[in-house]
This record gives sequence, C-alpha cells and structure tokens, in this order.
Amino acid sequence: MRLHEPFDQEWSANAELRHPAASLLKVPVVAAALIAGAEGRLSLDERIDPKMLETTVYPTIQAAFDGSTLSLREIAALSIVTSDNAAASAILDAVGDAAIKDFLERAGCRDTDPVPGFSDADFENLRGAYTTAVDQYRILTQVWSSRRLGDLRRWLTNNLRNTRLSARIEPPRTFAHKTGTLCDVAHDVGMLSTPQCRASVIVLTSKETDPTAVAYKMAGLGSQMADELDCLTAG
Repeated sequence: MRLHEPFDQEWSANAELRHPAASLLKVPVVAAALIAGAEGRLSLDERIDPKMLETTVYPTIQAAFDGSTLSLREIAALSIVTSDNAAASAILDAVGDAAIKDFLERAGCRDTDPVPGFSDADFENLRGAYTTAVDQYRILTQVWSSRRLGDLRRWLTNNLRNTRLSARIEPPRTFAHKTGTLCDVAHDVGMLSTPQCRASVIVLTSKETDPTAVAYKMAGLGSQMADELDCLTAG
C-alpha cells in the first residue's frame, strides 16, 4: 500500500515475489490499446459482432447481444468492467504484443511476463505468466498519470468484480481496481480514494487452498484500510 501526496508513505511485504498474473494482465492490454487509439495506430471505433468473438466456457458478454455490434472501445471497456476473457482476447489481437511490451517498458516493469492470451486454450500458459506487486504499482502509476488513459481509470472504477478489497468500501470512498483469478490465485490491485487522499493498494496471493476465504479476508482488509485513511486525514 502506498499513500500518495501529501503523505507519500509506503507499507509493503514480499513486494518482489512473483505470482501468476492472471487477469491483471488485461490492464496493460487495454492501456496499450487506448494509447494506440490516441496515437492513430488503432481505430477504436471499428465495429465487431460480439458473437464473432472466440467461444469460452466462462461467463461472457456474448450472451447479451443479438444482432448488435460493439466498437473496439466498448469491447475494451467490457474486458475490464466484467473481466470478459473473449473481449480481452479481441483487444489483445487488435493491439498486438509489441504495443503491450512497449507500455510495460514505459511503466518500468521488470518482472511482468508477456501476455500469452486469454482464451480457454491459453489458461495453462496464463498460469506461467508472472508479475510482482512492484510492477503492479508501476502499472497503476502509469495508468493514473496518463491523460490518454482516462477511460481505463473510469472502467476500473466501475469494475463489477467487487468481492475482494472493494466488497465493503462504500461511497464517498471508491476503489478503482482489477482482480486476477485462477483456481488457487486471488489478486486485487487498484487505487483507493477517499475525499481527502488516494492510495495504491496491491494484494497478490497464490497457492491458496481456499480463494473464497481469502476474498472474505480481503473484504475486511479493504474496509480497514479505508477507515484508517479517513482517520489519518482527519488527524
């Protein structure tokens, strides 16, 4: 956890320990797409029929659309807000590996592996793609410092996966975040904001026997951190 101005304090443990990144990798994918769109290298207005996205056994937006088309920007939004794997795969294919690598390098990431993909067939490879809390902080910093990534910040704020750190965080506090999940992995990474200050919060866990219990503990941790931020700024 890192408090931003005016406090600029940090608390961490095992911040350089490598964990399977899982869906946390969707953030640099979408960030790279938005930057490519802003620079004219990718048309985010291109329309796609959601039913043409790759099939998956996991929950997907495809079931919600019949005959409609979505822009690449809308598909990117859904890959973050709902963590839809098929949507994320479409954005990955559109933006390309080189742009994602460039974003990670610009963010200063040293221990985050290339994105293998988000299709059902890629899941074992996804388990082998690692990241660290240090790199996740660098990605958060890049996302919050770039004027071109305002959409991504808005989508992270409206994440529908609110069963971990954000489960007990209520307005006017917000937690703009992305989760990462595998059978023994439960991550949550984001920006916790109160009316007075912001804090980057990164919690990575792996080799868990009961990720549901971990999520419950994270909910308590998130609420506690928000309360402590309020107390700190009140003092």
